[in-house]
Amino acid sequence: MSKLKSFLEEQSTSIQRRVKEATGVDIIRPIYYSAEYDYNIDKLLDLFIDNMPTAKRNIVVS
Repeated sequence: MSKLKSFLEEQSTSIQRRVKEATGVDIIRPIYYSAEYDYNIDKLLDLFIDNMPTAKRNIVVS
C-alpha cells in the first residue's frame, strides 16, 4: 500500500507541476481517492465544500 501511495503522491505533484509549466496557472495539488476503499473521501468532500460559491448566481431570464 505504501508503494501505491508514494506513486500517487508523485503523480499528483507531477500533474500540478506540468499544468504550471504548460499554462502558467497555479493549481492546488490534485486529490486522489478511492470510493471503493473509502480512501481520501474526506479530503475530496472538503475540497468540494471549500470551493463552493458563497453567493447565489443571478439568473437572467429573457
